[in-house]
Amino acid sequence: MAGFRYPLSTSRLATIAAAPTVVEKHSRAYVEKRQRAGAVDSRGVRLFREWGLADVVKDGSSPKEITGGTWLDGGMYPLGFEDVDTDAVFRPQQVLVRNLTDAFLEAGGDLRFEALDVSLAGIDSECPTVHYRNPDGTTTTVTCDFVAGCDGFHGVSRASVPAGQLTLARPATLPSSGRTSASGAN
Repeated sequence: MAGFRYPLSTSRLATIAAAPTVVEKHSRAYVEKRQRAGAVDSRGVRLFREWGLADVVKDGSSPKEITGGTWLDGGMYPLGFEDVDTDAVFRPQQVLVRNLTDAFLEAGGDLRFEALDVSLAGIDSECPTVHYRNPDGTTTTVTCDFVAGCDGFHGVSRASVPAGQLTLARPATLPSSGRTSASGAN
């Protein structure tokens, strides 16, 4: 299972396990061109290097000269790049996704784009399966050792978790706003 974050987790997985199979509902062109915002912090860059994936962030611009932040309720929360030895880079995420996809495939990963009508079966068994429809109408079943649901809150993976096995974290309250963040736990 995959969502737009699949290359990061699966590229890492490909370096530590037998080549995984990733099922993605969109085309490769869509995934690689979809606009997203983002930066890779120093820790992320160091992890990519440690995992042998330094090329996915090379040629990214250094944020040392960049100022800005997040605006919330009229107040700005600045980005902090005080560490003069920062390894952080700004990298358009579609470039990062493309680079991670290439690294995943080069490591022997099996990435199946345009997988439609995905469903899971037996995810609490010794041999779970992922079923999907191909663009030509044929169906495919992938037999797995385990299923990693990386398709987000509204994806098929979450809905397939057996009753009583899913734990949801309560949203964290952002400072001085009373609003809640998209993720986090109290």
